[in-house]
This record gives sequence, C-alpha cells and structure tokens, in this order.
Amino acid sequence: MRKLIRDELRTDPDAVVCLYLGRLNRDKGILDLASAFARVADKHPNAELWVVGPDEADYFKKMQILLGKATSRVKRVEFTPTPERFMQAADLFCLPSYREGFGSSVIEAAACGAPTLASRIYGLTDAVVEGKTGWMHKAGDAKDLAQQLDRLLAYPNELSAKGKAARKHVE
Repeated sequence: MRKLIRDELRTDPDAVVCLYLGRLNRDKGILDLASAFARVADKHPNAELWVVGPDEADYFKKMQILLGKATSRVKRVEFTPTPERFMQAADLFCLPSYREGFGSSVIEAAACGAPTLASRIYGLTDAVVEGKTGWMHKAGDAKDLAQQLDRLLAYPNELSAKGKAARKHVE
C-alpha cells in the first residue's frame, strides 16, 4: 500500500512524508503546520507534506501563502473515504490541533504504523505516549513545532522505530 499511494502522488520512495489528515480549519493548527514546514523545508530536501481532507474556508490558500516556496513540496488531496491508505504511506502523522475531544486519528495513524507529532493538549496527551509512540509540541507555537519537525526529519530511522512502537501500543 505504501508504494502504491506514493506512486499515485508522485512521491519519491525515499521521501520523508509528514501527513496532516483532517478538516482544514484554524482550530486544527494547519496554519502553524504550514509555517513550521516552511521553516524547515530547505534544510530537509527529501521532506514532503501531505494535506488530506476537506477545506472548509479556503484554508489551503492561506497555507500556501505561509508555505512560500515550500508549496512545491506539498501534496493536496481532498476528502478521502480511505484515510488509512495515506496513514500507511506516511512517515509521520502531524496533528497540531488547538482542541480535541479524543485523538482518534492519532490512534488510527498508530494502527497504520505512523508515529505522531501532536500539540500537547487535552485529548491528544491521552493518545500519544510522548517519546514512545510520538512527540508533542506546545499548542499554537509554530516555532516549537518547527523545532520538533526539524529534529524528527533529521532522523527518519527514529520515525520508523516509533511507528512500530505506536502500532504495538495500539494493539
């Protein structure tokens, strides 16, 4: 499945894929993610950001402005009835949300073998075992998110190991 979806999106097999999957709106922290990715993209030429989900109010256009030249490394997919395909093909699931009732998408990503980088908020702190199944950043802090993302993109083997741990934790 990993190769199939990467082929569909014309993504290099060696790319390190960061995935955001969900509704595109301010409360999900997507503008922070765009800012963070823009800050680290030049340093990590093999990194890509996939943005998957319905756009409620032209937020992807706002993201593109923040991404600047890093926009060329972003793949956009509208709503999908098969989110697991993207989770299986990603190296890191990103959820920089400002509020969540429960991090079910984090659990789903973990079941697909993807570790998570999420904001440290109620709902997500229950779904991510920090340092074991993923990492956390301060909610609403694009600089902290960028620092975490920069560190993680530098060590893709760590992403793979944490993804395996995440899957085991969910099982």
